Amino acid sequence: MHEGYFVVFLIVAAGIVLGNLRVRGFSLDVSAVIFAALVFGHFGFTVPADFQKLGLILFIYTVGLQAGPGFFESFRRYGRQLIVLTVAMVATAAVLTVVLARVLGIDSTLAVGLFAGALTSTPGLAAAI
Repeated sequence: MHEGYFVVFLIVAAGIVLGNLRVRGFSLDVSAVIFAALVFGHFGFTVPADFQKLGLILFIYTVGLQAGPGFFESFRRYGRQLIVLTVAMVATAAVLTVVLARVLGIDSTLAVGLFAGALTSTPGLAAAI
């Protein structure tokens, strides 16, 4: 019954350890927790539903904290180009997802998951879950 809570702490601990490892100057940092959760999930470990939502919220929050300072400088310099590129990329992916889902007969929930995964869209992933 309570093993799900223990799994949460194992995932966080594994993510912290993995996130602190550096290979040639590269580290997964806070993203390591999500990768640890994916590995645990692959092997059949589950956590309570409330922790799934909370984990996703905290992941988005920590990535935002990490990316925030550089975001405004980049936006000030390249804002217009970044917006055009982002809109083009998302629109292209959305159109391709809808067309290929209809042509290949893919279920809409699977198509949303593929779309979210292809764009690493955390809000899209949350909607699919």
